[in-house]
Order: sequence, then C-alpha cells, then structure tokens
Amino acid sequence: MSDLIVIGFDTEDGATAARTECAALEKEYLIDLADAVVVRRTSDGKVHLDQSVNLTALGFSGGLATGAF
Repeated sequence: MSDLIVIGFDTEDGATAARTECAALEKEYLIDLADAVVVRRTSDGKVHLDQSVNLTALGFSGGLATGAF
C-alpha cells in the first residue's frame, strides 16, 4: 500500500533540499520513494511539476518492452 505525503515549504530551495535529503535516505534504505515532486507556481499562475522520476521516459521504456513481445 502506498501513502501520499504532502509537505509545504516557503521556498522552492527548501522543497528541493528536502527532496534531495529524501533521495539520500532512500539510498540508505531508510525510506522507500516511488516518486518525489516539487510543485511550484509562477507569478503568472502556471503550475510546474519537477519530478524525480521521468514519467515520459518510463512510459516509453514500458511501451517499448510491451511492444517487443
């Protein structure tokens, strides 16, 4: 079962530092991350997602593997 955990930060740098620390904890097998995302909103109101997992590449490789069989 997966859990969704959301943590708010005042700055983008704080959120990025937390994501980097989570990646370090995962390498030490202290946590298990499926993905970590930094969400930011620009001054014009657009929302941007900075994901640790490249879903486009993941989908491409999954489709490639499925199509090969």
